[in-house]
Amino acid sequence: MARIGKAIFHNEIPSPTDVIIVCLINACDVLRYTFEIDEESEIRVEQIVKMLSLTGFVAEAVSDNIARPIFQRSAHTKQFPCVKLRKLGGQQ
Repeated sequence: MARIGKAIFHNEIPSPTDVIIVCLINACDVLRYTFEIDEESEIRVEQIVKMLSLTGFVAEAVSDNIARPIFQRSAHTKQFPCVKLRKLGGQQ
């Protein structure tokens, strides 16, 4: 709980694990039983909660951009020109 307290009360940048823990204990309404939360701390908790949704959006955007070319059909619709090997060797 010391890491969570540092993230909330000392404005340290929380690790992704700490962000998830803060979100869970905030959603379960356990935070107010664990710490004495004032108005400034409530604002900080909300900022930390937003970090989770922001990281989710970033991760989703990155995975979409990485996966899209693999699963997307090529936009190229023209056929490539074909030349028979006989014509390349000078034989007609």
